[in-house]
Amino acid sequence: MTRRIQTGIVVAAIGALLGCRSEETPKTPSRLSSLDRVFVVQTEGLDLPGTGLDRVYRPQFRGELDAAEPDAGEVVGFYAYLVASDVDHVQMRLVHEGTGAIVVLERAAVADPGRLQPQIDAAALHPAVRQRLQAGVGVFWPAPLDGAEAGDGTRFGVLLPAGLLPQARLDIFVDTGSGSGAPLFPANLRLTPGYFYMAVIGDSMMWGNGLLEEDKFTTLVARIITEETGLHVVRQVRAISGARIVPQPDDGTCTSDCDGEVPKAFTSITVQAQELESPETLDLVLMDGCINDVGVFSTLLSTDVDSNALADLTRDVCGTEMTGLLQLVRERAPNAVIVLTGYFQFVSVETDISQLEALALSAEVPEEDLDALRLGIASVIQNSAVFDAVARESLLHAVETVGDAGRDDPPIVFADPGFGPQNAVFAPDAFLWGLVSRSELEDAMDVPVPVFPEDPLLEYRIEACAEPDARPELLPCLYASVGHNNPKGARRYADVITQVLRDVGVLPPASPE
Repeated sequence: MTRRIQTGIVVAAIGALLGCRSEETPKTPSRLSSLDRVFVVQTEGLDLPGTGLDRVYRPQFRGELDAAEPDAGEVVGFYAYLVASDVDHVQMRLVHEGTGAIVVLERAAVADPGRLQPQIDAAALHPAVRQRLQAGVGVFWPAPLDGAEAGDGTRFGVLLPAGLLPQARLDIFVDTGSGSGAPLFPANLRLTPGYFYMAVIGDSMMWGNGLLEEDKFTTLVARIITEETGLHVVRQVRAISGARIVPQPDDGTCTSDCDGEVPKAFTSITVQAQELESPETLDLVLMDGCINDVGVFSTLLSTDVDSNALADLTRDVCGTEMTGLLQLVRERAPNAVIVLTGYFQFVSVETDISQLEALALSAEVPEEDLDALRLGIASVIQNSAVFDAVARESLLHAVETVGDAGRDDPPIVFADPGFGPQNAVFAPDAFLWGLVSRSELEDAMDVPVPVFPEDPLLEYRIEACAEPDARPELLPCLYASVGHNNPKGARRYADVITQVLRDVGVLPPASPE
């Protein structure tokens, strides 16, 4: 399959700008005066993922290095069409994006190592090339086009031991003769032995309110899958803050410039599941849901809610409604392992109550309700514990109900984060974002609240929450991180999910200590 790749006009312009900064430009060989560089304008034998926008390529051409020796390993290959000022000085190297380790590819010592086909016959390759591949070294060579073919640029063939592919970036560059060994303005192709398709649906816990992308537990899980399987994880994340299982009349769907931290439209988790792209290709669905159907400020933090009524409501949405949602996800993603994550006790006996009062004030709770909160904090703690216990029981029952109905399908499993009272909001070993004093923000925003969320995305939310198309109310939007996973909590979720994936065989068993 032929794939067109951006020809690098923007990169060339940036390079030209960099070249104009004469005071920072070291002296280089005269051959660099033209800013020698290389561009990949076309490829042959590389696949892109079936969904998403990731520019990570899987070689199509494959074969065994030695058909008589299964342990010899596999070889992969492809063609790249290059535009370069000096094709005779083109060099290539593989960089492991995890460790930074470098493997320099060798230019084949023979003019024609052999025609690459979808099924590579290693025995037909030139012996010198086969020897280098067996030694774990990739090779490349100018590969003239056949008479019936046409293409832009100069075609180069590339052969690699398949074991080099995981997390590999192929740098293609012109050797400047500078002796530094570091390529200047290389063209890049990110390579992978295969793809792992993962979807994320749910509410703000699954989105990761307040967390940098690299700290979210869905990102941590994807990283572990890549590190341990070698596959590139292709993610589609549809979880958003405020999402409920049950669709609401005022729900919508964001179609552009979407952000789960500050939604422009509240999309139910049911609709998120319905909108998954190519769900039949999914290998894993991470999901949660039901706490927004129960209600946090309206129910869990309310002193007027009877514990028995709360338990009944929780069984209804975390049990009955979640069962229906799991059935929908199973029908839409028949080949995926489904991991449903649980919740925790939001407020516990170890919660610092003064911080809880500040949170209620930031959510614009009326003063009379705040007085009721102070008087009824024991009820709030009890209701939080009731929700924690009943939600866990109900979600597990939903998983068992749907899982038993489809025993031949990939498993549906429950991942309980297992937070304790000491991990609740404003507790001594909190796994959840809390509040800190920010007097400069109090003055700048002219609000009578001396404490603000401690997460690193507050400044972003100050701008995003004020946008006219932001759906949440301003102050609750600003404080949307409080009570959600901080990096320690996200790490706990990731550890629990990782263990579940080991238990069902998605990941290999953990190595003994």
